[in-house]
Amino acid sequence: LRCIFQNNWAKYFGGAIYVYGGTLTVIDSTITGNVAERGYPAVLMTAVNAHYPAPSTFINTTISGNASYYNAAVGYSQYAPMTLIHTTIANNSTNGPLNEPSPGYGPFAVQYHSIIISGLDGLSPLQDNGGPTPTHAILPNSRYVGGDMDNCEPFDQRGVARSDGGCDSGAYEASFPPAIDWVLATPSLETGAGVNPNIITRVGITQFEVVFTEV
Repeated sequence: LRCIFQNNWAKYFGGAIYVYGGTLTVIDSTITGNVAERGYPAVLMTAVNAHYPAPSTFINTTISGNASYYNAAVGYSQYAPMTLIHTTIANNSTNGPLNEPSPGYGPFAVQYHSIIISGLDGLSPLQDNGGPTPTHAILPNSRYVGGDMDNCEPFDQRGVARSDGGCDSGAYEASFPPAIDWVLATPSLETGAGVNPNIITRVGITQFEVVFTEV
């Protein structure tokens, strides 16, 4: 919960996470910069058999910038279903499509308002965006902004409330300042009814034009 798995390395199994016959839940976290050098994904869930499954759930989590040289960056085996909820998987280096890794893995069991892409596409580099750990911020008007609130975590990785009525995909909840349009008030010619032309008034328009006339 609200942590970061960063810059880990494994020769074979799961550079960031390797689960074998257990249960995993990751919430409001970032998994980035991890490498599995040979054979298996950087984030890997495997089960012993049908009697010892290994289900995993990722909620409002960002998985980005991980690499597996011979397999997918993220994957799971039979009896180890991976559920993605409001989760972003982006910009990982793999040896195959993200959701169609080599035989024995994926695609993901459940994808609920989650995004899986090959590049960054609106996801900022890892940096200090406030909070105790680095995060990948999301850019305005990107595909990560504004999913529904079902199964959404109330706070993001930084502890910022998801309170704008939309649940952004991944560990970072964006907060963009509202667009404000301004226009100069026009004075009245009637005596006693004038207004100060230097006062800027907020109005509901999308554009305006200011004309300066020499007097």
